[in-house]
Amino acid sequence: MKKIALFIVLLSWLGPTQAQSEDSGVKPMPQRKGSFYLYWGYNRSAYTRSDLHFHGPDYDFTIIDAKAKDRPSPWSSEYYNINTLSIPQYVYRLGYYLNDRLCVSAGLDHMKYVMVQDQPAKVKGYISSAASAKYAGNYEGQSVVMSGDFLQFEHSDGLNLATVDVSYLYPLYAMNKDKIVLNWNIGGGGFFMITKTRSYVFDKGQDNKFHLSGLTAHLKAGPRIEFWNRFFIGAETKVGYTLLPWILLDGPEKPQRASHKVAYIEGYGVAGFYFRFWKRKD
Repeated sequence: MKKIALFIVLLSWLGPTQAQSEDSGVKPMPQRKGSFYLYWGYNRSAYTRSDLHFHGPDYDFTIIDAKAKDRPSPWSSEYYNINTLSIPQYVYRLGYYLNDRLCVSAGLDHMKYVMVQDQPAKVKGYISSAASAKYAGNYEGQSVVMSGDFLQFEHSDGLNLATVDVSYLYPLYAMNKDKIVLNWNIGGGGFFMITKTRSYVFDKGQDNKFHLSGLTAHLKAGPRIEFWNRFFIGAETKVGYTLLPWILLDGPEKPQRASHKVAYIEGYGVAGFYFRFWKRKD
């Protein structure tokens, strides 16, 4: 994960510099200051292993190096039907240009984190017989299969990144009398994690409500192609880290909680447009 993150950062800085020095078709940056943009798209993500900690009145244990994956919807009409756009793993963002290149934006990345079921994993902690007669005992790193009657855990609706970003747009190349412009976008940000966690510990739990569960920070980079200075398509890669100490297990009024830390890499494609509410003065 560290090597991937370093590669993306280097690529995002070096790529634009090399392209501008080699291409003579680079044009002046379009006048973006004071304009907004809005985009919508879909993502895929991958996660590092993480330690999942669960605690309640009758248990306190940690799953060591648990594996997880995303769960994208298969390609169907959900992706272009206005009534089902929010079912797949989506992203959206609204941005404002402080000058022609620097932008501040806010948006949501709706990812899904699903613990791999039936994986063997080491367990540390204790489980009382009041919680589970089958799994009661003290654990010092014994391997346990994550079967359905032991643990089901997923942020399936989902692992939601509600973030504020700052980004910088490099112009790379223009063609067809500036009607098509290739840019490189680089930035970073972070803020809140809002999850809707479906969890069952020893067959007890529920599909919880949306709740604030932690914090996140990330870096991102990728190309953006603009058409007629109004519309654009883009693809970006994002690497980030999340702290999730406030995960609900059995409802907000109950003492059962979970926590974990996980790094991720996310790729997404978007389509969007630029617009203004007022004319530029300078």
